[in-house]
Amino acid sequence: MRPAAHPPAALCLAIGLLSCGLIACQLALMQLLALVQWHHFAYLIIAVALLGFGAAGTLLALLAPARRQRLPELMPTLLLATAAAMALLVPASHLVLGRFDAYEILVDPGQILLLGALQLLFFVPFFLGALPIGIAFASHTQGIGTLYLANLLGSGLGGPAAILALGLVAPQRLPVLLAVLPLAGGLCLGGWPPSRRRLAAALLAMVLLAVAWTGPWTPRLSAYKDLSHARQLPEAVVRARQPSPQGLVERLAAPALRHAPGLSLHYRGEVAARDGIFVNGDWWGAVPPWPPEASGPLLDQTPAVLPYRLAPRPQVLVLHAGSGEAVGQALVHGGRVIAVEPHRTAVAVARSSASPYDDPGVALHVIEPRTFLARDQGRYDLITLPAVGGFGSSGLLALQEQYLLTREGFDALWAHLTPGGVLQVTAWLDFPARASLRLAATVAELLERQGVGDPRSHLAVVRSWASITFLVARSPLPGEEVGRLGEACQALGFDLFLAPGRAPEAGSRFHQLENEQFLKDLRDLLGPDRERVLADYPFDIRPARDDRPFFFQLLSWQSLPLLARLFGERALPLVEMGYAVVLVTVVQLAVAAAILVLLPLARRRGAGSLRLWTLRHFGGIGVAYMFVEIALIHELVLAFGQAMEAAAAAIGILLVASGSGSFVSDRLAASRRAAGRAAAAAGLAVALLALLLPATVRATIAWPLGVKALAVVLAISPAAFAMGFCFPLGMRVLDQEGGGRVAWGWSINGCASVASAALAVVVAVEWGFRAVLLAAVAAYGLAAWGPAVDTRRVFW
Repeated sequence: MRPAAHPPAALCLAIGLLSCGLIACQLALMQLLALVQWHHFAYLIIAVALLGFGAAGTLLALLAPARRQRLPELMPTLLLATAAAMALLVPASHLVLGRFDAYEILVDPGQILLLGALQLLFFVPFFLGALPIGIAFASHTQGIGTLYLANLLGSGLGGPAAILALGLVAPQRLPVLLAVLPLAGGLCLGGWPPSRRRLAAALLAMVLLAVAWTGPWTPRLSAYKDLSHARQLPEAVVRARQPSPQGLVERLAAPALRHAPGLSLHYRGEVAARDGIFVNGDWWGAVPPWPPEASGPLLDQTPAVLPYRLAPRPQVLVLHAGSGEAVGQALVHGGRVIAVEPHRTAVAVARSSASPYDDPGVALHVIEPRTFLARDQGRYDLITLPAVGGFGSSGLLALQEQYLLTREGFDALWAHLTPGGVLQVTAWLDFPARASLRLAATVAELLERQGVGDPRSHLAVVRSWASITFLVARSPLPGEEVGRLGEACQALGFDLFLAPGRAPEAGSRFHQLENEQFLKDLRDLLGPDRERVLADYPFDIRPARDDRPFFFQLLSWQSLPLLARLFGERALPLVEMGYAVVLVTVVQLAVAAAILVLLPLARRRGAGSLRLWTLRHFGGIGVAYMFVEIALIHELVLAFGQAMEAAAAAIGILLVASGSGSFVSDRLAASRRAAGRAAAAAGLAVALLALLLPATVRATIAWPLGVKALAVVLAISPAAFAMGFCFPLGMRVLDQEGGGRVAWGWSINGCASVASAALAVVVAVEWGFRAVLLAAVAAYGLAAWGPAVDTRRVFW
């Protein structure tokens, strides 16, 4: 089966359309999981998709040569089947998604089985879609550079297509819309006019698309989602629903929805009902009563009022301003407000009624806070951050990047304070204490880095019944301000735990704790014993940094005995679930990938240099490529501000530039030595990328989006271009050897990438994104290692 070097244009178009649909479907599934669960699970979706590609390669490798000769005839049917599978994906997974909850995975073994079932359902469309791509690669190996370009170019366009569609279509309907792409690809390959059988198959696929589009497939949110709780309130009604690339936005009203976080227990007034805004089922904010006369005294009965009791705050910066509650409070106290909130759609839904954002004293910037801080030259009397964490929420946020809460983020906040300015940040109390203590350690390290001789003279710490508030001053707090703070705490019933000129309180005056160890640890973290607490504490509470921005990932090896005891007590809300799900996924996918790689070997005996070279080369470049992709997805969150945009940008840039490299590789003679040199060059390029990318992101973060995107493209493209040579050169080497090894090499490449997607997250959490890129360099080194071997001596 030795075809022409140049594949037909219709085949390239069909492969491009199919690849675009498959990548866009991955992003749609990420958004769907972010809606029904608590995280986008990018690594999981990418790994399952690659498992489908690996399984397709394994199946093609296992087929007898006579059967492989007839496979091109099946390609139009396979594309139509892919369209049908994508259309039925959400309806088929509806029951599993309704029963699966990642929040329970460590205390309910059945959830592990449901996770496997969900992966299997997601696997089907990618397996069917991978088969025609694999057939095309095997049938046109001598022109694989052109085909691989069509594959990667289509995949690169799938990211922007998905982002655009997510702003128009609910995530559960998006896979149905995207199924039109492989359907069109199947019609391209069928010739014109199509045969009756092919026309009937196309009509059946269209009917399935129509049924899936009109079906009542309302996603079932996790029972632990905030919106799930709110929907159970009497007379709850959703007043608005708007899809966006950043998540599905919903505005819910209920007479019993009365939001007053941190409200003083001394408050005796009425708490009015307020609409709540939810993004992907997670609480985003309550619409504040407005104008100010409607708010009554409520705003002045929470810890958020404390900075205004110290001194006037004429210039206020509110970061992640949400629905505008902190904005309204600043306006009530006579301040001019700069509000920064990156979620445009949620702000628009919140502003559908009277809003503090409509006040002429407010300047709203719809931008990521770190980007605003890098771009803005202003100084502020008060900078406020949203409350950190929530009741048991740290486990749900373990894998989310929190760039505003890193060392570098706090340095940027400090630089924007006036000499008398104050940074206010509140953390919800968690037990065992983790996020609250990490915040304390971050504040203490900030003051030390800024050269503050006496950190406690710049710091006041106030505890309410459910939260702890840090007031960090650029200059030492004057005695009269501390006195006013003490009077405010007395009136509101808050415990002034720490303030300049006052000895730390030994216990609790207004709010008693069952265990006072938290207060002792807090006192030590803010004093000279900080390093001892950081070293001995059973959780990892060291400050996060931009290279490891997972503020809520707090597990450490020291925490395992404590977690074992908590599991025995079924203390579900107290563990960091995100990391646990990653570890479970690594095991599941690694086992499946290993089986798929080894299956073709079971039919043949003996050993040989080509077999070892194939395993090393395709396994190495598969691991390396996925490590680079996952690192870029996370690293670009800081550049673009949102996970979906970062995933689309990383995948798009990487695939398009790699496709260009693949196209150029057709001009090189294929040999193991050439493939090894290509892997070595890719490794060197990725090593350079590991050095340049973080600096590029931070240097360009304040630039306009288009210019910043261009800089990111220029930084990533050389490495991605070099990476594109490795796969097609290796495939052409296998094609020269014959024996159907092309499909097996493709299978190894896909399967090696499967477990790597989740493993890359583990490496990033433990050692940072740069370590992920350096691990990719090592994997390319493995692919390049070894002397050239006479390819005529092959034992399969």
